[in-house]
Amino acid sequence: MLNLYYWEADGLMTAAFGCKHGKFGLAFPLSDNKVQKDMDKKKLVASVSETMDAILHHGVDILDSKKNIDLKKLNDAEARKFALDPTWKEQVANFYARLQVKEVTKQGAKTLELI
Repeated sequence: MLNLYYWEADGLMTAAFGCKHGKFGLAFPLSDNKVQKDMDKKKLVASVSETMDAILHHGVDILDSKKNIDLKKLNDAEARKFALDPTWKEQVANFYARLQVKEVTKQGAKTLELI
């Protein structure tokens, strides 16, 4: 299984993951409105899972000097994979099938060395 971790603390909702290339994540402010909070959580998890997908499939070649995803490099890498790898769609589908979102506490995130 591939684990993406989610936690809420200090007025923020955070999703993050760690891999051999580093630690990556994103945080949004928590909303008092339950509906807005649920929508924000879905957006946050989707964004971080797309980042995880890109980094695990393409490695550090798509990152710039600040460890941010360079969209031009990502688009080029995706185009190469799509054109040259007949199993590319299956690999991406397999990634999302294996992805799990695990809710942890802030202390749990520290224990996992995500913060």
